[in-house]
Amino acid sequence: MATVCRGWHYQSNHASDEDGRIILIWKDPVKMRVLSQSRQMITCELSIPGSPTFIYSVVYASNTSEERNDLWVELLNLQPSLNLDNKPWFVGGDFNQILRIEEHSAFNENTSLANIYQFRDCLLQLEVFDLRYLGPTHTWSNKQPLTPVAKKLDRCLCNSNVITSFPHASATFLPPEMSDHAPCLIDLAYQLPRAGTITGGSNS
Repeated sequence: MATVCRGWHYQSNHASDEDGRIILIWKDPVKMRVLSQSRQMITCELSIPGSPTFIYSVVYASNTSEERNDLWVELLNLQPSLNLDNKPWFVGGDFNQILRIEEHSAFNENTSLANIYQFRDCLLQLEVFDLRYLGPTHTWSNKQPLTPVAKKLDRCLCNSNVITSFPHASATFLPPEMSDHAPCLIDLAYQLPRAGTITGGSNS
């Protein structure tokens, strides 16, 4: 970090997973405070000068449905514990789960729909939904030309308080390049200060 991202701050979930599946990197004047962390999620409070404070839950869901169910329960418990009904709340990352059949390019009708229904029920209870976005619907591919498969595994979700606080916010899914996932860029549509331009007030 000192070499590649000099002057930046970082936080990971190594305390919850020895592999450190999630790493957050930010720079002043942004202020970040971790509220909770687990193997599949870090939830933090973000403060940016000139814009409302908001909560962001960064997700890297497990490949197994059993562990993802633990994540859905964690999200459902997190919402009341942090009073997220009354705060702008983003939930974004790799959920490793589609929400609708059409989000899988080669969906097998013989496959159980239970995982879709459980994910959908979780989001309905949380009252979160996809932030409007640009870019491809399918954000992951197996990168196998002979047997291609594409899915929407990555999402940027938000609650209605986000729309109230950031009415013009949007997400853009970019080309995946070397990764098998498409990176997501969130635009809050706020005029952000340049790093290092915020100074304290002075007494007259």
